[in-house]
Amino acid sequence: MEKTKEQKLISKERYLAQEAKALEMLRAENLYDYINGLKYAYSLCMRYKKNFKDLVGFYNPFFVEPKTPLQKCVKAGILKDWNNTYWFDKEKAESLQQYILEHQN
Repeated sequence: MEKTKEQKLISKERYLAQEAKALEMLRAENLYDYINGLKYAYSLCMRYKKNFKDLVGFYNPFFVEPKTPLQKCVKAGILKDWNNTYWFDKEKAESLQQYILEHQN
């Protein structure tokens, strides 16, 4: 069934709202929250068949300040360069989040 112009507009508006939410979540300075943002952005890319790297707007990690959440995720192996995008290791991400929760206090 073909979508009407109105349905296409609603779909586009919904995608743009979700994209804005993902980018807002990725502005987190806290590593735990940043990983949540990565999960949300990755899920969004999978649903809409978008390039994860393009959505998030990552730069080459070697030029990024070493103490940013992005660089920490690359160093921890959560994000790896793969086929013109990033491969996201969900298990490592959840493991790191669990470690952060256990050692916060």
